[in-house]
Amino acid sequence: MMHSSGGDISPNSTGPLFHPKRGKLIFLGRFWIVLTVIFMVLLPKGGIKVGSIPLTWGYLFLSLSAALIVIFWLLPGKVRLPARSLLGYLPTVPFALFSSVSVLFVGTNSPGLTIALFVVTTVFPVIFLLVVAPWFQDAGNLDLVLATLRRCVFLAAVYGIFVFGFFTVTKKAVEVPYLTVNAADQNSLLKKDNRRGEFQKLVSTYNNGNIYAVSILMLLPLYCLLEKRVWRQWLVKASIVLTLSRTAWFGLFICEVLMLVFQQRKRPKTIVFTMFGMIFAAVLVVFFLNTMGRDVSWLADSSLGGRQGQLSVLDDLRFLPYLPFDGITEMLPMSILQTFGVLGFLFFAMAMVSPLLGALTTKDRSPLLVSATLGCAGYYAVSLSDGAFLLIPVMAFFWFLAALIWARPSMENPGS
Repeated sequence: MMHSSGGDISPNSTGPLFHPKRGKLIFLGRFWIVLTVIFMVLLPKGGIKVGSIPLTWGYLFLSLSAALIVIFWLLPGKVRLPARSLLGYLPTVPFALFSSVSVLFVGTNSPGLTIALFVVTTVFPVIFLLVVAPWFQDAGNLDLVLATLRRCVFLAAVYGIFVFGFFTVTKKAVEVPYLTVNAADQNSLLKKDNRRGEFQKLVSTYNNGNIYAVSILMLLPLYCLLEKRVWRQWLVKASIVLTLSRTAWFGLFICEVLMLVFQQRKRPKTIVFTMFGMIFAAVLVVFFLNTMGRDVSWLADSSLGGRQGQLSVLDDLRFLPYLPFDGITEMLPMSILQTFGVLGFLFFAMAMVSPLLGALTTKDRSPLLVSATLGCAGYYAVSLSDGAFLLIPVMAFFWFLAALIWARPSMENPGS
């Protein structure tokens, strides 16, 4: 089981959120948390739209869960945030303020994307670093979340492979309104950029192959830590290959190397299995390239998949933002430079390295901390090509990993 880091340092020093002596409340609370993880990880796109703005069940459950945690902290009348959580949160404040001021004074062309920006830069750091991270200090809370997450990642991969195979045979998409797709987006899967010749990218319940790949790649080191059955690990990895995305394939290679170097024991058997898996993935890639009428040169496309134009920002760097906000494009660093200028980029970089600061400022090198750090590192790598920064649920996963790091829990049998 897991062990908290000790000391009277968190709001949980008054007891876990759902104390066993509270009878039915513990069952209802645990059930609510399980639903939150299910809708965040397994069914992240389920929901409705308010105007043009998606309201997903996952984000709704997450917000209400955070509110409930705070309420339970307030009931005893003693709330003390851990200094470590505050340290994790502070680097995010400059960019949150800067981006908000930029939108306020320079303007915006998209209210919906502006709300998304506010959520991922301002709301999520508060929820995950100031609420969730202290809540994770309690071993029972953390174990419940990790055990549910492990099952949800596996089920998302299974469902994704099923839908991939079903489309390949029938050329029909599978949608479950309100659950696997937003109610307002019915019959939209085939209209999105998910086709690769005769195939459709594996999208699972994420409705987009790149969003699925980026999200699951972040969770992959953690999942491989939690899931001891190797065949399940490789099934999840296979689902990432089936997204038929160069970004996903690049990210998977980076994650495999990082896990081999930093996470796994350097036993000959482990190295052989990893190399065999990478060779098998490469064979799959070559097979799909041939089937799609592509060759290996497509992997090193000089146009960067149509993103080469995004590099032009380097020819005209501005210190401050001067254009109205109009979203964040695929190449995250270039888009931040273009949208918020050099000063905004520096604040952005400060916020994004918060998880690394958390990993570097603790002597604890528990498997959980290492896995969460590798997940964040994987996102840094794929964001060079396609960060999906504003898209649900990518940054929720990033800040979730940051919460694990700043919570500093150690563990023996996580998520069991």
